[in-house]
Amino acid sequence: MSTESTADYSFITDRLAVGNVASRAVPGFVAVVSVVTVEGRHRGRPWSAELTEKAPKVPGGVVWPSEWFATHGRLLEKSREPDHVPVLVLDIADGESSAGRPFAYQPPHEDDRDLDFYLDDATAFIAEHLKRGCVLVHCGAGLSRSAAVVIAYLCRYAGMSYSEALSLMKARRPGAAPADCFKLAIERWLSLRELSEKGPRR
Repeated sequence: MSTESTADYSFITDRLAVGNVASRAVPGFVAVVSVVTVEGRHRGRPWSAELTEKAPKVPGGVVWPSEWFATHGRLLEKSREPDHVPVLVLDIADGESSAGRPFAYQPPHEDDRDLDFYLDDATAFIAEHLKRGCVLVHCGAGLSRSAAVVIAYLCRYAGMSYSEALSLMKARRPGAAPADCFKLAIERWLSLRELSEKGPRR
């Protein structure tokens, strides 16, 4: 992806925005969620990394890998410098190949993670930082992965159904269309959350 593309982002709520990778460079966000493939971690997939040394930088950005947030999030927040902008990185590729076709099945790699693996941390990260100001969630184009993460947030914290959250997303960001695999991941995640909170049906 060109690092010279124009920032393109839309506010889905008054403080929560979805955008493309170039929108990382827009100042004023108090936290950023980057849903992108990371340089050096392609795992044999048919696309190139989006988060490289040449990618637009988050002003004041300090990366919080997703695996740190679950156990150290509050500690990291307490130690954060006032001018630092926390950046949570989710190493997720889009659900389709660059040719626009679903990619062929590949045996799972030990580091592979579906989107639902990250959603507890990602939605909690968003909720925590929205208390301080505006949060950006971005992916490559700002249409699929980032939209899916924000839809998951709306389902968990705003009490919306998937279809309600998707309708709001499309109204505020025309063209947003999470890949089918992300819809399934969100539904799995919501079902597991309901099961953990309410217990098995009798």
